[in-house]
Amino acid sequence: MLKTKSNFIVGAIILVISNLITKAIGAIYRVPLLRTLGSEGLGQYQMILPIFALFLVISSSGIVVTLSKFVSKETEHKNSINAKKYLLSGIVISILASVFLSALLIVFAPNIAKYQKSSGLYISYIAIVPAIILGSLLSVFRGYFLGKRKMIFSGLAQVIEAISKLVFSLVLSTRFSVYGYTMAVFGALLGISISELVSFVFILIVYFLQKKKENNFILPKIFKTDEKNYSRFKRVEKLVDINVNISNVYHSKNRYITFFQALKNVFSFSFFVMLQSSIMPLINAIDSLIIVPLLLRAGIIQSVAYSLYGLENGVVSSILALPTVVASAVGASIIPNIKKDKSNINSTSKNIKNAFNIVWLSSIFCAFAFVIFSNDIINFLYGSGLAEKAINELSISADLLRINSFNLVYLCLLSISTSVLQGLERNKVPVINLATAGILRLFLMIVLLSKGRINIYGTAIADMAFYSFALILNLREIKKAINLKFGLANFAVLPVVCCVAVSLSMVLIKMLLKSLLTPRVLTLAVILCGCGVYLSLLIATKVIDLKNLSKTILKKRQIT
Repeated sequence: MLKTKSNFIVGAIILVISNLITKAIGAIYRVPLLRTLGSEGLGQYQMILPIFALFLVISSSGIVVTLSKFVSKETEHKNSINAKKYLLSGIVISILASVFLSALLIVFAPNIAKYQKSSGLYISYIAIVPAIILGSLLSVFRGYFLGKRKMIFSGLAQVIEAISKLVFSLVLSTRFSVYGYTMAVFGALLGISISELVSFVFILIVYFLQKKKENNFILPKIFKTDEKNYSRFKRVEKLVDINVNISNVYHSKNRYITFFQALKNVFSFSFFVMLQSSIMPLINAIDSLIIVPLLLRAGIIQSVAYSLYGLENGVVSSILALPTVVASAVGASIIPNIKKDKSNINSTSKNIKNAFNIVWLSSIFCAFAFVIFSNDIINFLYGSGLAEKAINELSISADLLRINSFNLVYLCLLSISTSVLQGLERNKVPVINLATAGILRLFLMIVLLSKGRINIYGTAIADMAFYSFALILNLREIKKAINLKFGLANFAVLPVVCCVAVSLSMVLIKMLLKSLLTPRVLTLAVILCGCGVYLSLLIATKVIDLKNLSKTILKKRQIT
């Protein structure tokens, strides 16, 4: 029968929108949080967050990718029984991993806080423990819905989590701020745990509502080879409480897997995905341990060192994270759509090419905008929270954003290349590549941050070497797996020319409207106009072919 089937672009659009909303809320959240904590308190907050992110990634990231791929395959065969076994396997693995890691954090938190030169942070580590367990379970269900191609539920869970975080973290950090910024950090992190609970309850309700709808689901046609298979299927039918016309059901017995087979499949596939996903949070966790001590070694006083780290990892990194939502959304959407078999090689190649093109076009525009308007963007988002005490926080943040701007392109392309390799089931490759590049980064960080003149700016230089080197290694491996050809004019030259033209037009718009609008309204107007002009130029130069794009999105394919 004919059935409309959304490709990865539709899923990517849904995830991009939800991720942009989430990141926008996150950026808004940082403004009052910075006011409450100050740059020094934000520095302490950012020293805890990477440890939390690392533990959360270890316990859940591999499961998300694995479930999205396995559940997608079972959904194509309309085999809800196997899909639910994969879901249950993910829940079991996630619970075991998150509980174990939470226990480790509770045990070692006092020593970690002491090493970070602030023993009072111990209680904040305890506040984040529930978020590790709840966040892991939430990620399992997100992966399940990604595999079901129901991107909207995964996106809504993220948005609800962001809104809850905005409300609870700000309220609690403000309440506890009367006891000092260390307790304000505790309140902010406790709010994160509560937000994970709210989002988990939401996605659990959605799951049971969807499960109720699937109770009327008719299982696919499969081979009934003998009476033993027939009896076995009847037991399965009774177990899952699904009414099926047995005369229309004929299955080979190997289409159903046991729970232990599902557990083994999920664990074996997710292990290397987890290792790869853990490298970036591990790097951030290492940064939280070494950056402040290295800055102190460079002769910078402790309060300034905390402030510099807070600006780099709390202000600038949060801005750089906004454009990466496109890469992460496209990556999450493309993984279930990559097929290894030769019959789908053309479709797979086209999807991968489209994915790289989307990420490249969005990231290069943002890089140009950040270089030219770094001061305006920083002032627009965080100007009211930054101060000029021992250091000029606004100026330093703008400089860091400007230096990091083109790291953004490397980071986004690295993200999508890693997702492609995972979709091609080459999970070990990104692990090796990122680990190799990570060693280079660590060496550069130790050397550069210890130098007083370079200090915090050394992180941008080290990141540039890390992202670019890992990207080259990933692209080389993708080239071996699947032959990708990008037209130099459409992929590289024309987009760069468009970005230069847009940058000039944005500067001109700013000059024309400067006397008419307030600084913040002016910045917003310039960015929106720039986006419109950029999109128009891409369409005019046929870098984006609207006709082919609409055909791709509305494409129908025959499913038998």
